Amino acid sequence: MVAPRLSLEAFVDLAVKLGAGAIEIRNDLKGIEIENGTAP
Repeated sequence: MVAPRLSLEAFVDLAVKLGAGAIEIRNDLKGIEIENGTAP
């Protein structure tokens, strides 16, 4: 895991800055929800 406490927007921005070709979003981390309301 790179940055489990970043907001989704900040994580995507980081991935773009790093030149990542793909990202994996996890929603199974206890106490961390994706900002659009996707439940863990």
